[in-house]
Amino acid sequence: MLSIWKEFQSQYIDILNDTNLTEEEKRKRQQLLEKEYGEYINNLTAENFNIRNNLSESALASFAEIYNTSLQDLGKLSNDQKQNLMADLITGWDGGIQTMIDQVAGEGGFAELIKDSLGEIEEKTEEYQKAVQTTTALAGKDLNDLKNGVDDVAIAYKGLIENNDKFI
Repeated sequence: MLSIWKEFQSQYIDILNDTNLTEEEKRKRQQLLEKEYGEYINNLTAENFNIRNNLSESALASFAEIYNTSLQDLGKLSNDQKQNLMADLITGWDGGIQTMIDQVAGEGGFAELIKDSLGEIEEKTEEYQKAVQTTTALAGKDLNDLKNGVDDVAIAYKGLIENNDKFI
């Protein structure tokens, strides 16, 4: 789940930093990315829910068999008691990863969970872009022009090397 979040963040930042996109294009790509990852994570949380249910049923059945009790008796346990029993039976049942999955699967899901983080990412990107604009204004030169100039120099340099190789 954590790797998915990092992957999402990386792609989101790439969209924000893409100077070839208009603000409208950025917004559309961000919305598409949020939708895609939201659906992906919803599917993963549903899968996690099914796996946990199956594991819980299996563990309770094994527990009942080992301790010579009925599943009906175990069915009388409260949800908290079942959760405590599962945590005792299965390592990681209520660990940090599961807590993260539960948060994502909660009300509002992925979109609600990431809202604050996306705001921070956008804020920091705007600060970065303003710093670049300030630097550009102070330099009196568009940084894209500088990049293109460096590219032109690199191409010309490569041509000089090729000419030297032919000469030698």
